[in-house]
Amino acid sequence: MTPSIIALTMAAVFVIGLWLGSTLPWSKSKVAVQDCTEYFGFDGVAEDPISEPWTEPFDMNRLWNAICEVESGGNPNAHNRKENALGIAQIRPILVDDCNRIAGRKRWAHAQARSPSRSRAMFEYYLKHYCKPLSYERAARNWNGGPNGHLKEATKKYWDRVKRILDNQK
Repeated sequence: MTPSIIALTMAAVFVIGLWLGSTLPWSKSKVAVQDCTEYFGFDGVAEDPISEPWTEPFDMNRLWNAICEVESGGNPNAHNRKENALGIAQIRPILVDDCNRIAGRKRWAHAQARSPSRSRAMFEYYLKHYCKPLSYERAARNWNGGPNGHLKEATKKYWDRVKRILDNQK
């Protein structure tokens, strides 16, 4: 087989795996991303340098689901043209740039925000860096308003929307 046929086969297997719902397992100490750097422009499973424990019982899945509901109604294909925000978590280019700056290398591309698993990886990476101590309110307000979003009056309404969803998930 020629290298281009091998590459196409690997890419097809990867896409079919995503379509079938296979993802790498999540954990607090790993950032799950797929291992196809050459073809898709991102790296494999890597140790997360931001792995300090969170300060309260915290369910990242609950927060993720609430944020995604507020941001896109759970639609991974959502696109806010006004803010150039993509995907289920409505990730803007500035957040991708910030995550790459924190990582010290280009780890993600903005187009990857259309993938829920890559959006989730950026979401966790960003929050683990900026939200210390981590709480639902601080995380939601920082997601909405940037690194100091928890201090901004403008993010309170966003937090209220996320909190309503969190309260209904119990």
